[in-house]
Amino acid sequence: MSFDPLKLCTKDTTRKDRTWFIVKPEILYPAMIERFTEIIEGDNPDELFKGKLDAVDAAKRLLSKVQKFNKTDLDEALLPRQECINIHVVERRTEVLETARLWFTRALKISVNKPIGINITKNDNWRL
Repeated sequence: MSFDPLKLCTKDTTRKDRTWFIVKPEILYPAMIERFTEIIEGDNPDELFKGKLDAVDAAKRLLSKVQKFNKTDLDEALLPRQECINIHVVERRTEVLETARLWFTRALKISVNKPIGINITKNDNWRL
């Protein structure tokens, strides 16, 4: 399946110092968790490996992290922050969401092929 990070965000035309994007966490994180499920099921993570060769190690580390997640980790990451009371769930949720942010950022930067900025809007349900 083809993953397009540009479908998850909008361009912020008010900023002129670089190309900025606005993304809502309630759109970003569920889409990334769905993408992680596809990767775990064997889909090819092309969006991570189209960039510079010197960044391949970072992409491999992200891929390795995602492949270690299980269905429970991904399901619990979708829970609103306020519903996470077990410290283990909070830690795994944070790890999944942070990996999702890093994966998305890398994929978006590769897709745009220039320096970018990302503004993830505030939503307490998706707080890390």
